[in-house]
Amino acid sequence: MDTTQSPADKALSSAKVVVATTVALSFISYWRGAAIVLSDLASSMFYAGGIAELAVGKPAAWYVLGVMLFSFAVRAVYMESCGMFVRGGVYVVVLDSMGPLMAKVSVSALVFDYILTGPISCVSAGQYLAFLANELLDKRPEAAADLRRRFPLVFIDEAQDNSEEQSGLLHRIFCAGDAPSRRQRFGDSNQAIYARPGAEGAATDPFPGAAVQAMPRSYRFAQPLADEVKGLGVAPQDLVGAGPPSEHGVGHQAPTLFRLRDDACVRGLRPRS
Repeated sequence: MDTTQSPADKALSSAKVVVATTVALSFISYWRGAAIVLSDLASSMFYAGGIAELAVGKPAAWYVLGVMLFSFAVRAVYMESCGMFVRGGVYVVVLDSMGPLMAKVSVSALVFDYILTGPISCVSAGQYLAFLANELLDKRPEAAADLRRRFPLVFIDEAQDNSEEQSGLLHRIFCAGDAPSRRQRFGDSNQAIYARPGAEGAATDPFPGAAVQAMPRSYRFAQPLADEVKGLGVAPQDLVGAGPPSEHGVGHQAPTLFRLRDDACVRGLRPRS
């Protein structure tokens, strides 16, 4: 009995398997993908080490080393799962190898890491930008004069939360030297994030300054609520509630608009502080 199959029969009976991986779906080269991954790892390593040192001091290096050794041990299990194309991400990988409890802990730690990575990266980026701005002013002092001509009137909101780096940079750009910009700062000292033990706020051009214009009137709430909360601040204030009462059906008043016709109107608003 002849069991030889024709090429057409072999094509029909053979199963075709297509494995779609992340690399196969990528539109960038291997080295560019590796650069992105290594940049993510390197940035995490740098600020994780700095935060650990601020928290525990010099022994922070041993804590970081312990985390790295543990991660290296888990790496073998994760690479095995990736080689077998186990679907489900971190949760399924840890669930199959270490059980449901560790799977929940791993996913919780991953979510916590994602939540913290965003703010920490934003703060790090802000510090880098402040460093670059100061370096630019060192090399080109005329840049401050150009910015003052471009922004003759500057409003700074939430000034109570400025750090020393932020306050020093703003003062250097808009206030120090000749022909400063007209600056108006707004803030509430009772909401200052640095107003606690161990926290240092701005030493250069601190807020509030010598000349203070109190703004006790609020249009967000009525006087009964103002009477309840005005004594709860670190520095109690005499609040004036000019907003609508808490009853339903009361509409808000139309906002007040200021029209500035030319630069003379801008210069006449307030004297330089």
